[in-house]
Amino acid sequence: MPHDRTRHDAAAPGWGATGGPASTEALVDALGMAFATFTLYDDPTGETAFARAVETLGRAHTYPWRIETGVDGFLAQGELVAARREGSLRVARRLFSLGIAAVDVVAPPSPGDLLALFDLLGPETGEDEARKLLAARGVTSVRLLDRAMLLGGETPPDDDTATRAAAIGTDHPAAFVLAMLSDGSAEPADVALQFVEEYERAHLLVDLDDTWGMEELIHAFVEGFSYLPEAHRAAIFSLLLQRGHRPENTAFLDQLSGLEIAELDRMFGSDGHPLLAEYLRVAGEEGGRPTDRLARDTDRSRPLGAQIVDQVATVLQATDRSGRGATEEALARIAASLPDGGDAHRSVANLLRGMLKLSAADGEMAGISEVWASRVAGALEAGDLGTADDWMTAALEPGVSPADRRTLMGALRAAVGRPSLAAVATVLAEPPGDGAPGAVVARAAPLFAVDLLVEELAAEDRKSRRKGLLRALQVAARHQPAALLPHLADERWHVVRNAVVALGTSRWAEAAAALHPPARHGDHRVRIEALRALRRLDDPDAARLLVDRLADAHPAVRAEAGRLLGSLGGPGIDRSLIDATRSPDLDTALAATAALGWRSTGEARTALAALAGRRAWFGRARALRRAARTAQEAHRE
Repeated sequence: MPHDRTRHDAAAPGWGATGGPASTEALVDALGMAFATFTLYDDPTGETAFARAVETLGRAHTYPWRIETGVDGFLAQGELVAARREGSLRVARRLFSLGIAAVDVVAPPSPGDLLALFDLLGPETGEDEARKLLAARGVTSVRLLDRAMLLGGETPPDDDTATRAAAIGTDHPAAFVLAMLSDGSAEPADVALQFVEEYERAHLLVDLDDTWGMEELIHAFVEGFSYLPEAHRAAIFSLLLQRGHRPENTAFLDQLSGLEIAELDRMFGSDGHPLLAEYLRVAGEEGGRPTDRLARDTDRSRPLGAQIVDQVATVLQATDRSGRGATEEALARIAASLPDGGDAHRSVANLLRGMLKLSAADGEMAGISEVWASRVAGALEAGDLGTADDWMTAALEPGVSPADRRTLMGALRAAVGRPSLAAVATVLAEPPGDGAPGAVVARAAPLFAVDLLVEELAAEDRKSRRKGLLRALQVAARHQPAALLPHLADERWHVVRNAVVALGTSRWAEAAAALHPPARHGDHRVRIEALRALRRLDDPDAARLLVDRLADAHPAVRAEAGRLLGSLGGPGIDRSLIDATRSPDLDTALAATAALGWRSTGEARTALAALAGRRAWFGRARALRRAARTAQEAHRE
């Protein structure tokens, strides 16, 4: 089994601490949460999760603090930090692929500093550009280091020398190995870690469709491997076996002859290396190198990426005789061979991430989106929120364009059925904690579920479930309120009412103008909710509209308009109500009198006292006096 190099900071405070220093794990998790929010929202700075992440990053035990980057996440003092977020892994891998060996946080980063850092992680950023671009944005709280800087070399921050991974194909392997040995410690374990990390990073820099370039890269590293002393080669061999779940490492091992493997294996004692038997079993089942088999099956008339998408899509859609998906069977075998379920989930996310990137590059997103959507919907229906999060995360990658993301979300809207929607409604109505299963689904639901929730709510008769669906719709509306606007024109009064209620809690001031027509809707229940929504949104025209509704044909609307006017500030409201008490329409005058009872201003109380003190024995004057006295009594209570 691989040696556990994961760093655990059990004694340090984590997310729950609100005043003390945050642990390394909490800081890395906060970075992942901030990045996940950045990928989901156009303006993440207004989101609670992003603000919480910034607050946590401002509670480091000391400044500066440093984390190193690797293909499997962030490291502190050479040990992998146990992070709970896929976002943390994505940040680490992208920085690693850009040649960034470590990140120094020299002061609490501001929201703008984090946005500037995340902007660099998109596909348009080239190698060796990150430090310059970050400096150009005026960021001083975060410093990016390459390997030479990390090891104490003399490379200045603006050095644009090509990285070793980019030049490995042209360097002589002996020179490459000598340079590596001279960089720092020559201990076998240290050289092995540096060698394998350079090799894995180089793979991230090679275009997936560039089969020739990939083979050249592998051959160059294998030749460099042959120049190393035996102890160093054995350490690299062991590390490659430990990280054999990565296909590039398997491809490297496939280049070694049986004799070379046997010689290296003997260095681990009479029983050999414990992971070697598993590698040989997998290699025997495959019956040859994956690159050889791929070359035989390649259709030269279509891009390699498109063919890979087709092959994976076929596997994802296939089911066996029992109806169980071939994907579930494959993932079950993967999970059984990995140390924990988290790695299996990560494999799912990596698989889909690669599929979607290939589909986008080859213009085939429409076809693969249906496969992706069916798997998300299936996971939701089965209640497997962890897997649904993984598949959803793949669509939220920075490399997926807004247009492709809209295609994916459109496919998901078509794929989600009632059982799947029930799971979405649950995680929206009762959002899971950060990092808990369903957290990504809850954040992404506003992108695809608003229309579905509206229709489900319209068809639901059970009051208990309606309450949960409405709460879910309100949460979704806070992030995608514009999606509700078309429903304001629905012919069904209850659909309009639900949309109005959700918009009223959206905190979207622009919604107020769209709520004026519903305030005059044919159904009084819609009119009441529209008035309440306009009051919550602090519509500047709310006072005028509420005074106007004192003349509404329905008594419940008149009463609600008066109550809402009681807490409304602004000039001229009391005078408008006093004028309305003189309306020739008695119902309007009575409603205005009751509204004065809700007011706490001196002008309103004086006017109410005058109405209550009139001598009147019958007709209109008596009705107004009775209404004024009732309003005074209610006010005293």
